[in-house]
Amino acid sequence: MRRIESLDGLRAIAVGSVIASHLLAGYGIDAGNLGWGGVYVFFAISGYVITRTLVADDINLRRFYIRRAFRILPAMWLYLAVVYALGFAGFEVLPAAAFLCNTRIAGCTWNVAHTWSLAFEEQFYLVYPALLAALLLRRRLPWLIVPAVLFAVLPFVFPIHWIGRRGFVEVYALLGMGAFFAFHPVRVPRFLTRPLELAPLPYIGRISYSLYLWQQLFTGESVPVAWHPAGVAAAIVISMASFHAFERLFQENGRRLAARQGLEGPRPSGDPEAGLGGQDSS
Repeated sequence: MRRIESLDGLRAIAVGSVIASHLLAGYGIDAGNLGWGGVYVFFAISGYVITRTLVADDINLRRFYIRRAFRILPAMWLYLAVVYALGFAGFEVLPAAAFLCNTRIAGCTWNVAHTWSLAFEEQFYLVYPALLAALLLRRRLPWLIVPAVLFAVLPFVFPIHWIGRRGFVEVYALLGMGAFFAFHPVRVPRFLTRPLELAPLPYIGRISYSLYLWQQLFTGESVPVAWHPAGVAAAIVISMASFHAFERLFQENGRRLAARQGLEGPRPSGDPEAGLGGQDSS
């Protein structure tokens, strides 16, 4: 199935909303809802695309997790290694790398705090595919589902004050909403999707995961307003370099590893990207 460019365009708007909210904070403007809205769009897209990906590939969990690992971890760990090496973050990069920044256990500072949204997505990925296989294919739940569920509920048990338990419920509601529309698709009028396919939106959407990671270094209240244009440009350039020179190499290696293990099958999705941590093969 073909790639859905309008979803890439929607990702571009979502990551742009996050960046804009951070930049506006430098002018003393509270645009937090704009940033939250962008991340919430990512959650809904994630639930939709991951469900399509799993169902189209007969919910093959091994293939799914190989693609997830080689897509998500290299880019994130590269970013964390760089901010640690440059002194922009300390040992909080470790809980960030373990997807714990959506809990108060971690104590994540600004340059890694944005991984809270990635943490929610990865916790969702650990639980949802096995549950989907049990519901649709009547497979037995693996014993690993128990620690996976315990890991996934940590943000509810140890909530961060600015997310709270209400935020936990909202995130999973959005993920669930996306999954619902994967099973019950709605035809969106072409006049609404066409603008999302205009360049450069689809391309920005394809690098949105990297851009979401790297923009954090160049935005926020501590960054002088005069540096904003250069900062945004730097974030885009670094994201492009990361995507083309680093991330795609790992994606290809992941596919080769799957093939050597006899796990590689047909490309599973019309748009092989999830939310923030999304691209499998783009």
